[in-house]
Amino acid sequence: MVPALRSGNRDESQLLARWPPKPGSKLEAEAVFHPAEAAYALDEALEAYRPRIVICACMPPRVDWSASFRKAPSVLEYLLVGPADSDRSGDLSLTWGGPEPFKARGRSPETPGFALEGFVRHELP
Repeated sequence: MVPALRSGNRDESQLLARWPPKPGSKLEAEAVFHPAEAAYALDEALEAYRPRIVICACMPPRVDWSASFRKAPSVLEYLLVGPADSDRSGDLSLTWGGPEPFKARGRSPETPGFALEGFVRHELP
């Protein structure tokens, strides 16, 4: 299974990122090509490329990149490829919305962070 998370509240008409820019637009005059080889940190790459969809494979164990995907205003959807609902790909709690081991014992489950930020989880076959 491959989880896909889609924004339920982002208006596509508000996006400034269009590639290639429309001829004569303000974006065309300001457009700078950023080669994929550039050494960008994750947040810098999301700002430079302004993707609408992010495909993430092999997220490091216990590291959550999905918060940066959700924070980027251009990202409407992201696809996580790897073992779901575990610390082997991402962080169980921050990435997948699972309970932190031994901390949620006896308490009702909390709303996952992705849901609080307007994203909905879908399992893909």
